[in-house]
Amino acid sequence: MQHAALNLREGFTDSLNCEFDPSDRNQALELLTQHIAQLSQIPKKILAMYYYENLGPAEIATGLGLTRNQIEQIRTDTVRLLLTKLVDDLKQSDRST
Repeated sequence: MQHAALNLREGFTDSLNCEFDPSDRNQALELLTQHIAQLSQIPKKILAMYYYENLGPAEIATGLGLTRNQIEQIRTDTVRLLLTKLVDDLKQSDRST
């Protein structure tokens, strides 16, 4: 699961690279790792299967016994949650410095 977290972290922070200097990027990676670790099992599995194993929603759905729509909704909601937490944490960190 650690590799999936790294892959996902890279994807998030790569998309935000224009907004962060290198020290902020490292902080963002650490915060994102912490937030991923706090997710429940199903969202973690979906993110790992999608970002690390490069499986599509239909394949993930079959493997987990859920519908494709459920997989897409859980992934979208989880990514949105992680991004919101990351941005909030970084804003709070900026205010405290």
